[in-house]
Amino acid sequence: MKEYYLIRFLMENKETYCIWCSDIKDSLLTHGEKLLSFSNLQSVKKYCAENKIELSSSDVSTYNIIELKNLMVKNDVSNYNLYLDFWNIINDEMRSVEQDFIGDDKLYVGIYDKLFFGLNLLIRPEDEKYIPVWSQEEILKLKEIMNMGIDFFDCQFQERIL
Repeated sequence: MKEYYLIRFLMENKETYCIWCSDIKDSLLTHGEKLLSFSNLQSVKKYCAENKIELSSSDVSTYNIIELKNLMVKNDVSNYNLYLDFWNIINDEMRSVEQDFIGDDKLYVGIYDKLFFGLNLLIRPEDEKYIPVWSQEEILKLKEIMNMGIDFFDCQFQERIL
């Protein structure tokens, strides 16, 4: 059964809302070949009412592109959660508009794994924590993925649908 959630993107001069759909393949709602995006909560509520979409939670997940850019400028990859969240939402968004995501390429899988295992979610309390060591090349590849995603967001959100 599909579940719908509200997400928000914070950018330099605006915030944009989208509806994320959890299903067999996670995706965002689209309008034609563009992501369905909203400039405010009232527009989201109106759209949901008109289309009989019930959001599964009143919580709003926020993706702060400003914070991501600030970390990238400093080559700071220590916020694994932030990078993983963006990696995953970029993947979902690109799938939504049927575009390939370079993060799925073999060249990048190791970078995703470092971020994921850096969270230490799979270790027992008595185990030693995993702290990834990043090469300059890996940092550049991570920034390439994030910048590609930011460019994708900018392109998708230039024309406000609703």
